[in-house]
Amino acid sequence: MTSYQDMPFSVVLTKMAEDIRSHMILQHSSHADAAVLWAVATYRMDLWSIFPKFLISSPDKECGKTTFLELLEAIVLKPVMAANVTTSSFFRLIEEVQPTYLIDEADLSIKNNNQLLSLLNASHRKRGAYKIISESNSKGNWTPKQWSLWTPQVIAGIGQQEDTLMSRSICVNLRRKMQSETVASVASDYFELLEDLRIHVANWTAQINLTDHTWEIPSQGSDRAKDNWKPLFVIASKAGGGWIDKAHAAYEQLEVNSKASKSISVGTELLIDIRRIIARKDVGQIRASELRQELNLLEDSEWNSFNGFKGITQKWLSNKLKGYGVETEKTRDANVYLTN
Repeated sequence: MTSYQDMPFSVVLTKMAEDIRSHMILQHSSHADAAVLWAVATYRMDLWSIFPKFLISSPDKECGKTTFLELLEAIVLKPVMAANVTTSSFFRLIEEVQPTYLIDEADLSIKNNNQLLSLLNASHRKRGAYKIISESNSKGNWTPKQWSLWTPQVIAGIGQQEDTLMSRSICVNLRRKMQSETVASVASDYFELLEDLRIHVANWTAQINLTDHTWEIPSQGSDRAKDNWKPLFVIASKAGGGWIDKAHAAYEQLEVNSKASKSISVGTELLIDIRRIIARKDVGQIRASELRQELNLLEDSEWNSFNGFKGITQKWLSNKLKGYGVETEKTRDANVYLTN
């Protein structure tokens, strides 16, 4: 059994990151560094004014997202694994234990669930992380009650999530393991084996002063990205041992390099692809169902990866285009989009 007591915390972090890399095929090694910094930051959740989700996206099945969840479960504070979360259970459990949610199958449970998505979005900033509902008291009267939404969340699913959720997250993309690559399997008692590590992390984060910190703020990336990464930079700066450089490297990889080819929003990308389809067809109108089908068939796009690789739905397309003031017109035969 590993003893962590006499190790510098920078070494503990390094061992945590190496353990993740031994079990996972990641698109970049720095993704493991980001994961362990985020996991340690969950232990002092109440110190942060903004706390990002940790979003794991898989292009297909069997890319390791569930394994990644199991690895994170063993190192975060008060983990609760769930394949599905209802809106009412989400905030009621937060009120009771403030867990770290590890939500799998997000492509099934969160997409097309606007109520749950709104709660997840609201839980990004501490001051606004509340839900207010009316509840009946013992006298039968209805009184408003405020419920906290402030809790860490790991969200894993196939394909991309909504823009609003991704902008509030540290986003890590997985890939399939090639035949030449091997990874260590996760022991069935992995969670129990890491109990001493969790205790050590809890003790370190309780004893260290995380409110007194200095580091160089990245010059690239959006203001929201910099806000999201603040807890990770604080942990890295306090750990020492070169971890602030690792944090900057992970930030550059995830927020600059990996987003350079995706510098436009999903909505803008959608409009560009629609323009391509309309230009190719050169018609005055196009059926809504035909447009959806054409988008899902585009070989150089990711629309077919949405909705668990069933492709974008008519409802999703309609709601997205309404945000740009584009709506269908009813004809005798179908709902159509005018292209002129």
